[in-house]
Amino acid sequence: MTNSTNESVSTVTFFTSSVEEDKTEMYAYMVVEINTVEKRATSDKVIQSKIQRIRELLEKYCSKMDKSFWDEARKLNRSETPQ
Repeated sequence: MTNSTNESVSTVTFFTSSVEEDKTEMYAYMVVEINTVEKRATSDKVIQSKIQRIRELLEKYCSKMDKSFWDEARKLNRSETPQ
């Protein structure tokens, strides 16, 4: 994966330190770089499972974080610098 500055980001480094850190990092990437995360999940069943579980938990605690939330997140262009 890459972050917003196109630097390579290792999912192995970020998503395996501890359970809590893993969930935190995965959530952050899902919110900021959902398109990149979903693309990576097409070839990684572990990431795919994590995405599914985090979405289930989020929607349980905040009903507005449903499918429409993620649909809108996909439309955002995070590479643009705020003016």
